[in-house]
Amino acid sequence: MGFCTAQDGVLGFVPDNTADTLHIESYGPITMGDLMESASKHFARDVDVGQVSVESICIQTRNVNIDGYRSLDWTDFIVITLNA
Repeated sequence: MGFCTAQDGVLGFVPDNTADTLHIESYGPITMGDLMESASKHFARDVDVGQVSVESICIQTRNVNIDGYRSLDWTDFIVITLNA
């Protein structure tokens, strides 16, 4: 997805999902089963826990063109990556 501009002119960012990486916004608890189901849908094949790496990252998704830290401008993501 990349960079996008809201109606109010604020620059935002949405991370790109790729052939080997899936970003899932993290709003709260999620089961491993739900993660594996999302990964299987995204990668279009059955995925087993041993085939992926899972990490949590925080990405600035709003007001990326404004200096200064505001916690509301950041979004937590769970990133699932296929192991090579």
